[in-house]
Amino acid sequence: MTRLTRGRLLHRATVGGVALLASGPALGAGRAAAAGSDAGRIRTALALSHIQARLYSQAARAEALRPDLLFFARVAAGHEEEHVAALTALAGAAGDPPRPDLWQVAADDAAFAHMAVRLEDLTVRALNAIAGDLGPEALAATSRIASVDARHAAWARGLVGVTPSHHVFDRGRTRDEVAAALTEAGLDPELVP
Repeated sequence: MTRLTRGRLLHRATVGGVALLASGPALGAGRAAAAGSDAGRIRTALALSHIQARLYSQAARAEALRPDLLFFARVAAGHEEEHVAALTALAGAAGDPPRPDLWQVAADDAAFAHMAVRLEDLTVRALNAIAGDLGPEALAATSRIASVDARHAAWARGLVGVTPSHHVFDRGRTRDEVAAALTEAGLDPELVP
């Protein structure tokens, strides 16, 4: 066994430091590439946030929901507008936002609450699907959004007496799975890029 002397320790530290400095540009390039690819990964979640914001703003404007659901819609509308802004900053220009007609859903208590739960859960799962591939800045932002969307889903479930989600782990959803879930909800799957 080789004895680790002060000289050998300094030598190892120097060699390690030089290696780390030499890899700096490569690490920086890797981070830049990750940030560039984050934009594409985030676009599905951005589209879902646009749909949520539209549902909540239409419900708030229709004022046809019972008071507790209307309060939820107004609060969630503000949150989703902020989510849209944050995701847009990460994803860049993503074309025209989806604009589904949700007036009928936004004016019916049960339909509104169930659509809100479905969209919130779907957004959390879409964000979970990409979390492992995101750079640090995008991961931090999307994690904060996912946690708020999960609380929105729980809030809406509580308002209409729907059993809370009982899964120990959420499986992420790919873009194709999100599109299929939108179809099941009666929405156009082409709303997500």
